[in-house]
Amino acid sequence: MANISYANRGKDFEAIIDYVNELYERKGLATIHKIPVEHKAITRNGYTKAWYASKSTVDYIGVCNGRALAFDAKSTRGKSLPLANIPEHQIVFLTNWQRDGGQAFFLVEYAELNEVYRLPLYIVREQKEIANKGGRKSLAIEHCREVAVKVKQEGVCPLDYLGLM
Repeated sequence: MANISYANRGKDFEAIIDYVNELYERKGLATIHKIPVEHKAITRNGYTKAWYASKSTVDYIGVCNGRALAFDAKSTRGKSLPLANIPEHQIVFLTNWQRDGGQAFFLVEYAELNEVYRLPLYIVREQKEIANKGGRKSLAIEHCREVAVKVKQEGVCPLDYLGLM
């Protein structure tokens, strides 16, 4: 059986988001930055092993139109996003962020279908609750199409997830 690595899953998606964030900032529309995650590494016998030093909050934070925003980017190759890919500490962080007046959401990429959605936090919380009660343990593309905002390409912006371009 092949050893499959998920280490770089979503890196292309994050690179696009980083580019869009640069466009937003250059146009004076928003200031959004990726939160760096501290890594630890050990090298033994010529091999390097690295891991996260601590749990991260979310991928991005920033300000748009005078309002703080925070979000995490998730990518899946299938037609559903496993809810296990959304750790509880991210939901807690985003819930607190929203409670304190900020915008909180997820950007979800269904890579094989070339579709991206801006998914409200409350939908993720609802789906996690359903999963905890024995229901579906993933977020199907069909459900996203019903409850989330599809992110479109606008002009030179490959992913106008804030609808600013």
